[in-house]
Amino acid sequence: MEISEIKERFSLKEHINNAERRLRKNTVLSYFYEKLAEDIYFDDVAYMSVKNYDFWSRRCDTVKDRGERIALCTRFCKGDYYRLQGIKDLQRTNLCRDRFCDNCQNTISQQRYEKYLPVLEKLTEDFDVYHIVFTVPNVFIKDLAKAINTMYKAFARLIRYFDGRKKIRHVDFLQYGYVGAIRALEITKNRERNDFHPHLHCLFLLKKGQKLDENRFYINPYSFNNADIKHKQRGKPRKFSSFEIFLQKIWRLLIDGIEVNYSNIDELSLGYSVICDQAKDR
Repeated sequence: MEISEIKERFSLKEHINNAERRLRKNTVLSYFYEKLAEDIYFDDVAYMSVKNYDFWSRRCDTVKDRGERIALCTRFCKGDYYRLQGIKDLQRTNLCRDRFCDNCQNTISQQRYEKYLPVLEKLTEDFDVYHIVFTVPNVFIKDLAKAINTMYKAFARLIRYFDGRKKIRHVDFLQYGYVGAIRALEITKNRERNDFHPHLHCLFLLKKGQKLDENRFYINPYSFNNADIKHKQRGKPRKFSSFEIFLQKIWRLLIDGIEVNYSNIDELSLGYSVICDQAKDR
C-alpha cells in the first residue's frame, strides 16, 4: 500500500462522502436496540419482583436511549456558511459514540490516522514500513472471543521474537531491524457460512532497504482463497515471498500452541495466511 493511498483512503473528504452510506446501517441498529429494550421489559421488568424492578427498568431505559442516540447520530450539525465564498465550515456535529456505530468508529479511525500519518511519513525517511495482515481460520460466534484472545497472545509473542527478547535457535529475527509495530483488529462475516473472519492489520517498522515483499516465488492455498488477494490481484494467484512464508509458519505455530523451533518451522508445510506489502510514497 502506498503512503499516498493511505492519505486518499483516510482523507476528510472521503470520510464525509462515505458517512451517509454508513448511517443507513444505524436504522437497523436502532431497530435492534428498540426490540432488545422490549425483550428486556417483557422478559425481565414485567415479571421481576419489586426488589429488582428498578435495576431492570434502568437497564431497559439505557438500551432505549442507545437506540435513540444511534438513530440521531450526526443528524445535527453546527457551523458557519460563507455565502459569497461558497464555503461551509463544519465546526461540530453530534455523535452517538456507540461501539457498533460504523460512522463513529470510522470517525475515531479517521482521527487516529490524522494523528499518526505525519509521524509515519517522517519515519519512512529512516525505516521501511510494511503492511502485514495476520489471519486465522474462520470461527463461529461462540468461538470468536477465544480466537481473538489467542491472536493477541500470539502477536505479543511474535513481537518478542522480533525485538530479541525471545530467541529461536538458528533463526535470526534481529536481521530485520524491528523498530515498532501498530496493530488493528478487523472482523468480517461470511454470510453464506455464517462464520467470522478475524484478522490483524499491522504496520511494522523495519530496517530500510531489505525489500522483504519482493522475490515472490511461492504459491499455496492462500494464493487463491483470500478475498483481499482476489480484489487486488484481479483473480490472479498471489505469489508469496520467503519472508511471508516464514511468517505464515511462525504464526500458525503460535496460534496452534505448538513449540516454535527451527525443526517445527522447517517441517510445517502450510502456515496460516500472512500477507506483507511495503508501504511506499510515490
